[in-house]
Amino acid sequence: ALGQLPSGERSDLGGGATLSAIATFIDQDGAVCREFEHDHAGGATVVAVACHADGAWDVRFAIAAAAAASDGYAPASSLETLDAFLTATEAGAPLSAADEAAALGAID
Repeated sequence: ALGQLPSGERSDLGGGATLSAIATFIDQDGAVCREFEHDHAGGATVVAVACHADGAWDVRFAIAAAAAASDGYAPASSLETLDAFLTATEAGAPLSAADEAAALGAID
């Protein structure tokens, strides 16, 4: 799913789990990377970043995110940690839809 799902889209993984592609970017080493969320059937969410290297996706960052309350409020601490990771690894800006499609097409 990581190599095909456009950012902003969600894919059903079965068993009540979903994967949501958030953004695609190029890292400091030139690898195509994807930020995504994996929602488990029990309500837990993992926010992660995987980069494509040596013919496979490699998870470089993952953190459990607090589920939103019934009023939609969710603590931002996991997103602050993600932002720190992206800054520390010199992640490029998110790719446009056309650039994302070209980058993903080049690795499949």
